[in-house]
Amino acid sequence: MVLGVGEILIARQPIMTPRLEVVGWELLYRQPPTTVRDGVRATARIVVDGLLELARDLRGQGDVYLNVPRGLLEDGILLDLPTTGIVLEVLEDVIDAGRLRPVLEHHRAAGFRLALDDLVPEDARLELVDLVDVCKVDLRAGTPSQVRTLIRSLANDGHTVLAEKVETAAECDRVVAAGARLLQGYLLARPSQLRGFRPTAVSRTALDLLRATREWELDLDRVEDLIRRDIGLADRFLRLVRLHAGWREVASIRHGLVLLGHRHLRRWVTLFALSSATTGAPAELLTMAGVRASYCEGLERLRPGGSPLEAFSLGMFSVLGDDGVLSEELVAQLPVSPEVGEALRGGQGPYRTLLTIPMAAERADGAAMLQAGEQLGLLWRQLTDMQVAALRTGQELAMGLAS
Repeated sequence: MVLGVGEILIARQPIMTPRLEVVGWELLYRQPPTTVRDGVRATARIVVDGLLELARDLRGQGDVYLNVPRGLLEDGILLDLPTTGIVLEVLEDVIDAGRLRPVLEHHRAAGFRLALDDLVPEDARLELVDLVDVCKVDLRAGTPSQVRTLIRSLANDGHTVLAEKVETAAECDRVVAAGARLLQGYLLARPSQLRGFRPTAVSRTALDLLRATREWELDLDRVEDLIRRDIGLADRFLRLVRLHAGWREVASIRHGLVLLGHRHLRRWVTLFALSSATTGAPAELLTMAGVRASYCEGLERLRPGGSPLEAFSLGMFSVLGDDGVLSEELVAQLPVSPEVGEALRGGQGPYRTLLTIPMAAERADGAAMLQAGEQLGLLWRQLTDMQVAALRTGQELAMGLAS
């Protein structure tokens, strides 16, 4: 595994019609070496890692079903997710269905579709069926007769019933005859694992960012500084900005913060903090990433028509490979433009030349710095001034990580 890169491990299981047409996928958390024990953090990992990363190839191929613990619904953290194609599953941890009703109404008003997960006979959540789009009935939570009666009752009232844990052909025939319109279970397909990699987060910095965004008056300088000092947070922030920016070009991290707004930022940072790994990348790696990112961004600001945010991501992610060259697989999963991706793969072009400058500075190779600067139309004085500024950033990062 590349230094400073952590594993994502999520499973998916298809949801099918009786004609075996795939109409959706349920995303399931799978525990990697770093343990995430509770349901809230597990769901946060699925949301952040799944929707922003691994599940991108599922969008447009059916709905994405997410298990959502009651606490995450009540906190409203998910309200800023893109709603198209997402079904939030209300779990069996509901204690007071009446208390949850306004919460579900709020999520429906935001555009989400809802499902009741693991329904059983005499389930307290049945009083909420008028608010949901799908009723998932657990075939293992009662006698076959009780389960068929529940399916038939829901279907006769006009509800879409998904029979889950279907394991035999005879069982499938019986639940379809009772009125189930959707199916999920080992008979159709077992969950398959989705593996990927992302830069690891430093949980302390994520928590600092969480505290900063909870302040009544948002300190953009503080928030920007925290994002810059953590490769994991930068990774997620860049994904988030591109998700919300649409057709608009984002010129810098500050621009991205303003575009995102306090409310969106606060909710997403909560997810980031919840999903952060408990182990982090070495401080030296993070310091180097911050220096390179600052150096590349500063130089890019001097170039006409440059994109400082792209240059920042170039420097930040370059530390994940020897000599700033990353594998094709890893680059494909980073939130970078095709031009930056080409540079990180070791290809030719202005961004690769730009990255040469901070790496040459690390080796004290003045000749290579000067040559790359000349190719980009940058003067020696500009290179050295930006180097000093980047090293100052490195000192601040090192002090912050050591504190």
